[in-house]
Amino acid sequence: MKNTITPISLILCIAFLCQCTSPTDGNKTTNTGKITAKDSLSFCLLNFYEPLSNKKGGGIYEDFASYIAEELDRTPKFVYLNSAYFNRPVCDGIKKGICDCQMGHPIEEEEPWLIPRKVRQSKPYTSVGYAMATADPAVQKLEDLAGKKVIIMSQSPPMQVVGQLKDVQMKFMIDETKMMETLHTGDADAVVAWGAKLYNLNKEKYNNKFKVTDTPYMWDVAILTQAKDSTLMRQINDIIKKQPTKYTEIASGYGL
Repeated sequence: MKNTITPISLILCIAFLCQCTSPTDGNKTTNTGKITAKDSLSFCLLNFYEPLSNKKGGGIYEDFASYIAEELDRTPKFVYLNSAYFNRPVCDGIKKGICDCQMGHPIEEEEPWLIPRKVRQSKPYTSVGYAMATADPAVQKLEDLAGKKVIIMSQSPPMQVVGQLKDVQMKFMIDETKMMETLHTGDADAVVAWGAKLYNLNKEKYNNKFKVTDTPYMWDVAILTQAKDSTLMRQINDIIKKQPTKYTEIASGYGL
């Protein structure tokens, strides 16, 4: 006798398969088959901090935060802060409890003098700081700028070293785009400014025409969470440890 499938059997099979098949939109499914939204994970970031973070255009920190949220099966939510000096980002963000995580905080090796017992600090996931851009192959480090025409970011830490070099001609500016334009026109031998921006401009605008190298003025950075979130901090550290090159892979797309 041949096996036959009745219409009722076929309908029951389809209903069973539909119930058991996982949804493809990344949301959770309850026992009743209803789709519910993922829990969110909020990140505080600095605005106007290209290419690391920017409300209008996104950036490296947003991409890395999205990766962390995805690993935790959470939906990323971004909160942008306009304060970018001293302890204001920490006070305006994580300490006020308006976000779960804060990206890009400089590592404090000992008990944080700025935020004692108020937050948790992850393992470092990258370093940020000042870089040097030049087309002169003889310039390998800051000390090689003696006798050169240098555009340097005003009030930056490398100013003290460069200013003591013999016969150096320094010009101070704060706009990295204009600084690189001056280098491009040949009116300067080198530019010393915020590294992430120099690397990004060199890739996006000048097709890697210049050699950009980090200066000694670099700082490891971490992710902060609220002090009560010990489980979340452990999860973040596990992700950083599991994929130590993930941030570098993301940053390379921006020229870093």
